[in-house]
Amino acid sequence: MNRFVKKIMGVLFLVTLLQASAFEAGAVFLLIYPGAKATSLGGAFCAVADDATALYYNPSAIAFKKDFEITLMHSPWLRGLAPDMYYEFIGLTRPLPVGALGLSITYATYGLFEGHGPDGEYYGEWRPYDVAANLAYAYDVNKRLSVGTNIKFIYSFLAPAEILRKATGIEGGGKGASFAIGGSLLYTVLEKEWIHSKTSWFKMKVTYGLQLDNFGPGIKYSSSADEKDPLPYLMRNGLALKMSMPYHSFTVSMDINKILVGISKDYEDKGFGYVLNEAWKHGGLEYTFYNLLSFRFGYFWDEEGARKGITYGVGFHIGNFRLDVSDDSKIYSFNNNGANLRYALTYSMPLGPKKEEKRNEKSKK
Repeated sequence: MNRFVKKIMGVLFLVTLLQASAFEAGAVFLLIYPGAKATSLGGAFCAVADDATALYYNPSAIAFKKDFEITLMHSPWLRGLAPDMYYEFIGLTRPLPVGALGLSITYATYGLFEGHGPDGEYYGEWRPYDVAANLAYAYDVNKRLSVGTNIKFIYSFLAPAEILRKATGIEGGGKGASFAIGGSLLYTVLEKEWIHSKTSWFKMKVTYGLQLDNFGPGIKYSSSADEKDPLPYLMRNGLALKMSMPYHSFTVSMDINKILVGISKDYEDKGFGYVLNEAWKHGGLEYTFYNLLSFRFGYFWDEEGARKGITYGVGFHIGNFRLDVSDDSKIYSFNNNGANLRYALTYSMPLGPKKEEKRNEKSKK
C-alpha cells in the first residue's frame, strides 16, 4: 500500500468517526468542537456559551455579553492519528446598540501528504485543509430570551486536481465550497437570588439553549460527481444550572446533539429508539474559585461512533484574560500518542460607560 493511499485512509477513518451513521454528509470538519472550556465540559456548552466560542455552540448567547471579547484557540489535534494535524479557531464578539455581532474563523489541516504512484513515481506533496468563516448576529428580546442567526462560508481543499487524477483517476476534483445558515436561542428558565449582605448571598440560574446549524446547499468535491454531499445538518439542545456564592461557583451542563442527515430514513427503518441512541450526549461540571481558577470535567458519549470517555481541563483568570487548557483524548480508543490538547486564550475589553449605560437601560425595559 503506497503512502498516498495510507494517508487517505487515515483521513477517511477520521471522517467516519465524525459522521457516525450520517455517512452521506460532507464538510464534516464542521463537527469538530472548538474551545478549551467547552471541550473540557464534554462539549456540553449550548446553554453555557459564555465566551466567544458561543459563535459555534449557540450564537444567540452573545446578545447578553457586555464586553468586546476575542478568543484564540490552538490544538495539535489527534496526534495519535497523524503527527502533523492542527485545528485552529478565532472568534470575536462585539455588543451593538441593538444586539451583538460576532465573527469566527475555523481552520483545520490534516498534515503533509505525499503522492506516489504504484511504481514509486513521485506526484508531489500538499496539505489538505478546511476553513469556515462564520458571521453571527444576536438580539436580546428581553432579559430572559435572546435569539441569533448565523451564516457560514465553507471551503474544503482535499488535494490538487492533477495529483488526485494521477493517483485515483478522479477528474476535476479535490476541492469544494458552499455556505450554510443557522438559528439559535438562549432562554433563562429560572433565576433566583438570596442576598443577606455583601459577603453572604446565593444565586441560581437555569438556562436552556437550542441551535439548528449547517443548513445549506451541500458541497461537491468533483465536477464529475452527479450530486452534492449534504452538509452535516445539526440540532443541538442544552441545559445548564449555575450556582454562585461568595468565592465559589458551580456549573452543571448537559447537551444532546443530533446530526439530522438521514434522520427520516433512520426513523422509518429503525425507529425512534435508534434515532435517540445515535445522538451525541454530553455532560459537564465546572467549579470556579474566586473567579481566578476553574476546574472542569465532562463526559462525551457517541454510541454509534464508539467514542466514549471523560474530558477535563483547567482555566486561569487574570484580569481581563483567561487561559484555558483541555484534554479529550480519553474518548478516542485509537489515540495512543498521549493527550489531545486544546489551548485557548480569551481577552475581554470592558465597554465605555456610555455604551454600557445604554445597554443597562435597554435591559430594564
